[in-house]
Amino acid sequence: MSEFLNKSQLRKKGFLKIGTNNKISKSLKTYNFKGNIGSNNRIDEDVILKGNINLKNNVHLARGCTLSGNLYSIDIEDFVSLSNYVQLFSVSDDYKASALTGGTLNQKERERFSKSYRGNIKIGKFSIIGPFSIILPNSIIEEFVSVSPFSIIFGRLKKGIYYSSLKK
Repeated sequence: MSEFLNKSQLRKKGFLKIGTNNKISKSLKTYNFKGNIGSNNRIDEDVILKGNINLKNNVHLARGCTLSGNLYSIDIEDFVSLSNYVQLFSVSDDYKASALTGGTLNQKERERFSKSYRGNIKIGKFSIIGPFSIILPNSIIEEFVSVSPFSIIFGRLKKGIYYSSLKK
């Protein structure tokens, strides 16, 4: 018995187009998920996929990653690696606003009482995101980007190496 999901099981999880030679852990969790996956991808244990997500070829989602697309899309190009516990959110509360958090509100209440940021996320080819990093709505990570662990990403990152120092 294989430790990986087969094509039939991937379809039941919400994948529409499925390439070949994918190694997807049986512990993958999906919620309101619809997406596509190319070939030669690996998804490790305890990964969560929500919403509209498209993975091209040779993508690695390491243990504990969450990709939360909701009504917006998350598109990940070829040869991208998300290290352990990287979190992508296409919708996020505005933490500096005087508003209620939206997690328990219905749509009408959310529009009236909360404030959030919303938008697509795209990660370009040959990029790597370090462990425990967070990618916020409307982020575009261009090709050949390397991001250090524990980073918070919002907006556009052009080709290069991005790191933060925790030294005081």
